[in-house]
Amino acid sequence: MNAKRIALRFLFLYFLLFFLTIPFSGIADTRLRWWLCLGSAVLAGVAAVVSTALGWRRDLDARLYPWLRLLLRFALAIVMISSGIERLIPVQMPAPGPFDLLRRLGELNAMGLLWTFLGASRTFQSFTGAAGLAGGLLLLAPRTTLLGALICGANLFMAVTLSLCYGLPFKLYLFHLLLMSVLLIAPDLRRLSRLILLNRTVEPAVEPPLSARGRLAQALLVLISLGVIGWSVQDAVRRYR
Repeated sequence: MNAKRIALRFLFLYFLLFFLTIPFSGIADTRLRWWLCLGSAVLAGVAAVVSTALGWRRDLDARLYPWLRLLLRFALAIVMISSGIERLIPVQMPAPGPFDLLRRLGELNAMGLLWTFLGASRTFQSFTGAAGLAGGLLLLAPRTTLLGALICGANLFMAVTLSLCYGLPFKLYLFHLLLMSVLLIAPDLRRLSRLILLNRTVEPAVEPPLSARGRLAQALLVLISLGVIGWSVQDAVRRYR
């Protein structure tokens, strides 16, 4: 059996199931969320192995990779855009109120301390939000996908580190977002290493071509992303007031 074919089918099915199950469990690290991720991994793994072993739709693999890239790009873009706007217009981490300022430091748990620390500086919160928003917007265009994935990856690496060190209940969700960034960067790792480490000339990146249905789906996803931008800005401005 072809390991690449199995991996491609597994990744597409797993991430599709991952996002489809979020409305039922939320993004927090609940027991339900962990079980759904485990179930999605088992289901995607079995489906990928069985379909590959039976030779089902071998012609599908050449078209599945562009669809996987499309899924990762826009799922990550929508998340980064909405969360970036919430931090650019600083409403995600509220500024410490009078009650928070009167509490003793020892009364705060690690998560409360981090939330208070981040909310105390609107400038820092807006800066990280601008970085996440920029990365998400760059993911919308195929030619700027690599740059967007690099920016999102750096932003998410910091978020995952803070989540692990301060006990935020979003570790699983943030790790998946970081993994999506890595998967988008992975095809260009050799080009990046030649450019950055070896100082050699590299060829321009080429995104895998989309079929007519893929281009239609991409156009619809761009419209959805624009709708997310409008809704996020309106909601953040309302909460900021």
